[in-house]
Amino acid sequence: MLKVLCNNKFAHEKEYAFSILFDVLLGLDYSLDFTDIEDYKISFNNNEIIISDAFFCGLSTQEPFYKNSDNIPKTVFKVKTELAPEQNLIGLYGDERIVVGEYSAFIGIDIIAATFFMLTRWEEIAIEDRDKHGRFVEENSLAIRHNFHKRPIVNEYAEFLWNVLQKLGYSENRKMKKFQFYPTHDIDFLFKYDSFLKCAKVLTGDLVKRKSLSVFRNSVNSIYSIKSKKSADVFDTFDFLMDVSESKGLKSRFYFMPGIKGETDVDFSITDTRVVSKIEQIVKRGHVVGIHPTYNSFNDSKQLKLELTRLKSVYLNISEGRQHFLRFQNPKTWQIWNDLSLKIDSTVGFYSTIGFRAGICYEYPVFNVETGKKLDLRERPLVLMDTALRREADTQEEFLQKALDIIQTVKKYNGDFVLLWHNNNLSGNEWNNWDKVYLEIVNVGVSETKK
Repeated sequence: MLKVLCNNKFAHEKEYAFSILFDVLLGLDYSLDFTDIEDYKISFNNNEIIISDAFFCGLSTQEPFYKNSDNIPKTVFKVKTELAPEQNLIGLYGDERIVVGEYSAFIGIDIIAATFFMLTRWEEIAIEDRDKHGRFVEENSLAIRHNFHKRPIVNEYAEFLWNVLQKLGYSENRKMKKFQFYPTHDIDFLFKYDSFLKCAKVLTGDLVKRKSLSVFRNSVNSIYSIKSKKSADVFDTFDFLMDVSESKGLKSRFYFMPGIKGETDVDFSITDTRVVSKIEQIVKRGHVVGIHPTYNSFNDSKQLKLELTRLKSVYLNISEGRQHFLRFQNPKTWQIWNDLSLKIDSTVGFYSTIGFRAGICYEYPVFNVETGKKLDLRERPLVLMDTALRREADTQEEFLQKALDIIQTVKKYNGDFVLLWHNNNLSGNEWNNWDKVYLEIVNVGVSETKK
């Protein structure tokens, strides 16, 4: 068993970081004790690793460090070492020293504080700028500013630690995780042509915005076919999504918005018989139904509780989901979900790009930095959202290549690849023929799963 020692300043924060690195990521037995030691010390037999406590040791316990943007690193540094799983190791706090001998090692990079920084997202509290949807402005994040947002650096830290342990002769086995592919679908829209107003809006857009008579004619034909009940609505892609998942041995996750039509940014009522019927079909086929709370619920416990009650009146077994528009207020949103006994959130992902917002590609328990407590709620971080990747890919070919590249990254760490593909983004207008791209991504994901 590994023995970990550290000083007791910010004990809960340090305990959390070590639990992620050693328990969640590596699956190693360890004990953690607090003493007056200056840095972190990991020992086994007569060997030891010293890790610099460069961040927490310099903080005052009387002030909330997570509210002060001065505590966010001004820059990052990269250290080349053969023990890193990539070409280099990214440092946020500490220095570049890495010295590994026969029986001991010194690591100048404060990977404990960096792990805590990435996972808890406390920089999203310290930096107060918000976009028009009240979201943290992603361009302000340290990872995007320094271009390491497509690297799961917390996973890299764990692998680096493992390599150092083995270099010093550690002989115990680690827990090995398998790559998991999670297709998820936020249900913002259920029908494209269920009202005269929607039909008129689409046809006007074809002529005025898209300036295409051929697209206009296609829309007219689609509307006629749907209204005459010869075909399903363009947004009714549930059978396709379930068929694809079932053919690959996967379960799709459908996160329904539990609103009532007329509420802010709500397109359908959760009590609509057509919606209830769709949920029943999904459950009958063995897929997962989750919650996609409405626009104003992310920081309103009463509203989210009301919406959860609504959804549970249709289907009781609701344990996971994702906030609409990826609206997230740290740590309030997590705490609300936790207090409502929801088990898994998948909101923490980028809305403007793809990658690892929390620096990790594993599901993990979250931490409330205001209360200093680890919660029961687990985050299953979103890695790729369809609309986000389209912002940085000019063609389907480029889109697909970027998607496959990040799948390979997640595979390297045997992580969880969480894909968000909206049910309404598979065919029609600007998403015409994107069902083929979705299918290829799933094919690659499943082929990676079976390796």
